[in-house]
Amino acid sequence: MKRFFPALVALTLLAVTTISQATVTSGLIGWWIFNDPSSSVYAQDSSGHGHPGTLTSTAYFTPDSLRTQVLDVAGAPGEVDYGIPFSPFSGTISVWVKPTLAVTGDVIRQDTTALPGTSGTYYVYDLRVSATGKPSAIIGNPNFKAGQKDPQIVVTGKASVKLNQWTHLTMRWDSSAGVLSLFINGKLAGSATYTPLTGLGLPYDGTSPMKVAAAIWDFNNGYLEYVGELSDFRFYGRALADTEIYQIYNGQ
Repeated sequence: MKRFFPALVALTLLAVTTISQATVTSGLIGWWIFNDPSSSVYAQDSSGHGHPGTLTSTAYFTPDSLRTQVLDVAGAPGEVDYGIPFSPFSGTISVWVKPTLAVTGDVIRQDTTALPGTSGTYYVYDLRVSATGKPSAIIGNPNFKAGQKDPQIVVTGKASVKLNQWTHLTMRWDSSAGVLSLFINGKLAGSATYTPLTGLGLPYDGTSPMKVAAAIWDFNNGYLEYVGELSDFRFYGRALADTEIYQIYNGQ
């Protein structure tokens, strides 16, 4: 069984690109464009809900030839900690990624210790890119039982995220339908089913905040850390339709 323990690192945020408007606003909880001044240590929330993030020493805003201004994460302890949890019954995470080093790392995740029959820390949700460029959407299995092999449900795309190129990733969990889905550049790349917890959807202990590019120790894979750039991170408190996900991708 995998056991995950968060690395002791500072909290961070990423920088954003040129976005004229949020093309899909219904259910938007947070929207971090990452077009903040290069000297800023905060990533401001453009959704109007007031959820800024704080950058650490190895995360900073930097110019980008295609997206104007983005968040650059140069490895641990660079990460973004928003200080509060985001754990809706159903949700959608949308973000542009541009890895610059072939390492396995978590792009966006939230941890939990609430899985029954387990010890250590697991994921409420996690959007990850592997060292080989394979993106994965991961959630904690709401119905995990002690003795099962893995307390996580994982969807991995067949297409690879290329180094030094922008790719749009979307992770969607629909607890009404019990389906976890991964989208690459606006197109469905895979899905898996799960049985949600009544009233909660995914297992969550109510304490761990959402983080961007946070390093973590994995007993099976070693130290995981995303290295690269991020842009236009959106978090929705509902499961977006396939057409809305493509609209966000195509609108950039």
